[in-house]
Amino acid sequence: MLKGDKDLVQGKTEAAIKNFSPFYSRQYSVAFCNHVRSEVEQQRDLTSQFLKTKPPLDPGTVLYEAELCQFAEDIKKWKERYVVVKNDFAVESYENKEAYQRGAAPKSRILPAGGKVLTSEEEYNLLSDRHFPDPLASNEKESTPPFVVPPKEFPVYLWQPFLRHGYFCFQEATEQKKFHALLSDCIRHLNQASTELKPAVRTPSEGEEGMAPTATENLLSASLCVMVPHVTASGSQSEGR
Repeated sequence: MLKGDKDLVQGKTEAAIKNFSPFYSRQYSVAFCNHVRSEVEQQRDLTSQFLKTKPPLDPGTVLYEAELCQFAEDIKKWKERYVVVKNDFAVESYENKEAYQRGAAPKSRILPAGGKVLTSEEEYNLLSDRHFPDPLASNEKESTPPFVVPPKEFPVYLWQPFLRHGYFCFQEATEQKKFHALLSDCIRHLNQASTELKPAVRTPSEGEEGMAPTATENLLSASLCVMVPHVTASGSQSEGR
């Protein structure tokens, strides 16, 4: 290395260190104080900065159970039903708590995958009109009667594409918020599980060129050999038999 190049590198290095030294001084003082504190507080438990994964729940663990008002599709009426949600994230409705405890079959079972949870009739109607618009409806807003009239003040609508929607009702706003959060968690877990279970599309890679053809491929190849005329060395064509 020439003397001029050496001086140039040395000058740039000294300038970089000089510019960095104020930041290093501040960082060193903070690091030294943390070291002294850790030496003094030896019995202090350090809190990890990593997120901890909760252990998986046992199958059949109940996440939610309560008696609430639900619109029963079989009789087209609002009924007091005992609703249970386990860690399979299905919403099961029973006639009452006693029926659930004796192991009776649920009156309804809803998997809310791909759904949306709403808490007002306006939001529910807006979402329904966006997905299923009425071609005969006018552009002017008309006051249409609700599909179901909630008997209580705080409703919860479970909107599901191509499936029957779920309607629930509560007396208190706190119970409405609790059930809304529960259904949102169920939808999130089920959507994530369905994404993870999607089969991967198998495409041949560079190393799979020598793979044996399938029976369908063999049959198709034989059919093409019969249909396509063969060309001889003299240039004439002979029909495949």
